[in-house]
Amino acid sequence: MKPPWKILMATPLFFLLTLHTLASPAYDHQPGTRRSKGQVCIGCVLVVSVIEQLAQVHNSTVQTSMERLCSYLPEKLFLKTTCYLVVSIFGPDIIKLLKADVNADVVCHTLEFCKQDPGQPLCHLYPLPKESWKLTLEKARQIVKKSPTLTYSRSGSDICSLPFLAKICQRIKLAIQNSLPFKDVDSDKYSVFPTLRGSHWRGRDCNDSNKMAYPGRRPDNWDTHQDSNCNGIWGVDPKDGIPYEKKFCEGSQPRGIILLGDSAGAHFHIPPDWITASQMSLKSFFNLPTALTNELDWPQLSGTTGFLDSTSRVKENSIYLRLRKRNHCNHRDYQNISRNGASSQSLERFIESLSRNQLLDQPAIVIYAMIGNDVCNGKIDPVPGMTTPEKLYSKVMETLQYLDSHLPNGSHVILYGLPDGTFLWDNLHSRYHPLGQLNKDVTYAHLYSFLSCLQVSPCHGWMSSNKTLRTLTSERAEQLSITLKKIATSQKFTNFNLFYMDFDFQESVCVCVHAPQSRRSGRRAEGSSASSLNPWMDSTLVRWLYSCWQIASGRRCSSSGPRSWERRIHSTSRLSRCLETKGGTKSSGTPAPGELRKAETWVNSFKKWLWERLCHKLTGPSSAASLQSAFLPFKSLVSLSSLPLCHFWGWLPK
Repeated sequence: MKPPWKILMATPLFFLLTLHTLASPAYDHQPGTRRSKGQVCIGCVLVVSVIEQLAQVHNSTVQTSMERLCSYLPEKLFLKTTCYLVVSIFGPDIIKLLKADVNADVVCHTLEFCKQDPGQPLCHLYPLPKESWKLTLEKARQIVKKSPTLTYSRSGSDICSLPFLAKICQRIKLAIQNSLPFKDVDSDKYSVFPTLRGSHWRGRDCNDSNKMAYPGRRPDNWDTHQDSNCNGIWGVDPKDGIPYEKKFCEGSQPRGIILLGDSAGAHFHIPPDWITASQMSLKSFFNLPTALTNELDWPQLSGTTGFLDSTSRVKENSIYLRLRKRNHCNHRDYQNISRNGASSQSLERFIESLSRNQLLDQPAIVIYAMIGNDVCNGKIDPVPGMTTPEKLYSKVMETLQYLDSHLPNGSHVILYGLPDGTFLWDNLHSRYHPLGQLNKDVTYAHLYSFLSCLQVSPCHGWMSSNKTLRTLTSERAEQLSITLKKIATSQKFTNFNLFYMDFDFQESVCVCVHAPQSRRSGRRAEGSSASSLNPWMDSTLVRWLYSCWQIASGRRCSSSGPRSWERRIHSTSRLSRCLETKGGTKSSGTPAPGELRKAETWVNSFKKWLWERLCHKLTGPSSAASLQSAFLPFKSLVSLSSLPLCHFWGWLPK
């Protein structure tokens, strides 16, 4: 029997990366063989890099560093066992090659996990060796020419062929394919199990043996005898005989929150300490099993449906938590119907996993946030594969018609525009990736080039050194956003109001940001632009807008525009001075009355600007009733973006 070579090398650390890519519909346009080869190559290069750097950091042998890496992995999902198996098979060859002072690219090409196909460019992450590539590779092959591992095929099998992993893989793949909880006894699309599309993704089922009890439904007879909507409120007050559900929830207009999104909405994230040797420890991979069974997503921390505390230094409250805080009758009424790689063209494959009954359930706020994959793909020439405005219009209308036939009356749907992703290159290309921080040899530009060469880039259009291509991608994104806005302003539906919200990245941050970093300890704040394999998931907008809020709330002030950060401000008087001088320049003495009037005029203008850019983002029905009923989700759509500013100026109730 052939060993499972195809992805086995990546198992200790990057089975997760392979799983994520395989689960991404955005890659369906690419040939399966090429995509699979690219994933295996990435996994090998990353794992060998970590092994080499662990030896460097701890001043140990390669053998010891491999054992150290395996010791960090948890026992769950047989991760530690599989790691030791890989080490026993490939360890001797890796030791020989690294002793010969070759880098991870050479190691993986020598062991044939990376291959240069005829007529294709050479894909490499690290700088090429000083000698010619052909000569370097030939010398490396001579070192391991008698190795038994080279006699086996690297294709035709994968990690899921291992008997002790087959069942686990089956569960994960089934959950990904259906976007429904794997463990759901009563088939109501809700589960008591957290991962595998369970309660991390949608409210926890309170009775998995009763199909008529689930989050978001209208209470059955005011939940006198049982909790039919899983919000924890049921029974009768013995003092007056009134059901608690009726007493606390009647007239409160409960609404659930539903997200139709991609990897951003699912909160895809690879923690930096998974790939940073200097930060790696026993604690690093504690949550790896959870991440694997959640498709490398962290929906329980997402900005829309998250319900657990983030590890970020910036406090982020999700829309769900804000809705719940406003009305506890909304408890557990959330659904994250997001998928890695999803786009407007693939949503139809899993939108039926949405759970809402028009007759039995409460209205919902649905956020449509396909913010990248309609313009992002991994092709060498990505432009032909981008969604056209005509195709977007057709697919979005199909989605809206589906929602109109399933959502209870009184719901709201928000179409979220696409961002200008040029910031991915502009702000990251020259920074060192976590793999390159130790030896200062791998920047994000190198990583982008490597992924694009292998044709597995999540967004070649924006993650490219080609400025023309980046511009074309942004132009298409703007066209699609305009299409979404036109739909919101021209279409009406029976059961929901339709709104549009811009992903106004450039305008929102231009006044006061240019990649600010934490200065408290001289280190980059956790989750900063260079801290994750996936820059989309670093909450860049959240952190930058948080810095805007620091200016507006008097905690920080700029002395020369958005690119210069000077001193922190701790009092209202200094805040006023900051705003009065527009740029934060220290005013000399007490300003004259005329200057005060000018300052007041400017502050009012500034407040109006904030309202227009960050608070008032609605396009659609403009009646006071519509605005009042639908404004709550808008003001917190991006955690810590508009809400603190609007609260600061006293425009909105907290």
